[in-house]
Order: sequence, then C-alpha cells, then structure tokens
Amino acid sequence: MDYLLPSSVSLAIEQRDSLLVNDDAASHVTAWRLVKTGRWPAYSLDGNLALLRRHNWQRAVFVNASPYPLGLIADDIQLLPAADVRVEPFTPLGPPPASSGHVFSGAWVQGSKLTLAFQPPGLVAYLRTLGE
Repeated sequence: MDYLLPSSVSLAIEQRDSLLVNDDAASHVTAWRLVKTGRWPAYSLDGNLALLRRHNWQRAVFVNASPYPLGLIADDIQLLPAADVRVEPFTPLGPPPASSGHVFSGAWVQGSKLTLAFQPPGLVAYLRTLGE
C-alpha cells in the first residue's frame, strides 16, 4: 500500500542499516533510531495500519512529534514534487481512532490508483496508541 506524508512533518528518512533493529518479538517497535537524547521508535504496519512484524523492509521515515519523533517502516520512499501531486481533501467515515482526529485527510487519485494522504496529528496520535 502506498501512502502520502507531507514533507513539512517528515523529520528524517533513515536506511535500515543506520537503525537498531528490535529483535524482541513481544515489542511493537520494529526498529529504533538512536539519538543523543534517547531513541525514537519505528513501527511496521500493514495496509490496514495494524502492526505487522516483517523483516524485508529498507527504510523508516520519522514524523516530528513531541516529546520524540515516531517512525513508520517502509519498503521504499519516494520524494514527489508538490506540483505533481494533487491531494483531494475528505473526511473519513466513522469516529477517528485517536483523540487528535482521523489518520487520513485526503487522497490522490491517478486513474484507477488511489493513494491516501496521512493527517499528521491523527497519525502521531494513532502511533502513540501502539506503545513501545
């Protein structure tokens, strides 16, 4: 599944070999980015945003959040020029999964392909519910 994330909230994109892979099967965290002030968790999710333990990932993108950034594991990351992407806003049906709102706020439609756009506050709130 492909998703869009605004570049304004992306703090870092890291290669797998620069992260500490978490081998603890009981943990929800797939990998950690070690920084001077501690560590930032990165989560691996499936297309339904449920936790999914997998081993063939290549990168993590970290979203700016307080008190520390949170990461999403990705097979690949493409940087797209804003002029090439037209996100149509929408409000998802049903209640938001977290108090900060829905996880998605828009979609980019290219022919028959639909790519959902994350709503950063909702995404951060959702990732926080996954715990460490």
